[in-house]
Amino acid sequence: MPAEAATADGQDREARTQLMLGAFCGGVAIGKGLGPAHAIAITVGDQGLHHGMLSGLGVLASIATMHEQVPDRVNDVAEAMGLSGGDRIEASLRQLFEKLKLPTSLRDMGYRPVDLHELACAAAASHFNQSSRYCPSEQEFARMLQSMLA
Repeated sequence: MPAEAATADGQDREARTQLMLGAFCGGVAIGKGLGPAHAIAITVGDQGLHHGMLSGLGVLASIATMHEQVPDRVNDVAEAMGLSGGDRIEASLRQLFEKLKLPTSLRDMGYRPVDLHELACAAAASHFNQSSRYCPSEQEFARMLQSMLA
């Protein structure tokens, strides 16, 4: 994977190029809408933690729900990642985070727990859900947020 190669050897121009291309594609995708993962990241961004890391944790927390609700979209992402199915994305990303020594929970980032219900309400109300093919309920956001706090 380019991320692993680029972080292992900062002089690996091909890996860095591929990583930059991925970042560019991610930026372009923002124009298509950000959805539940970003709604979560913005909601838990209340304590000054790194937005990119919170976004990654938002993907980890929301991918199973999104796979359940819009499997075709998540399976497309899995295929692009070289995985056999959308149900493998969370495990694959978690493994990548661990290899890169990135936090895999809000606790790892030093997030101080706050009212879970309040966070879930804010995430569910986020305008980032408007362009999503599926908008999770407050209860689903509460489950996702709880998984990030573990």
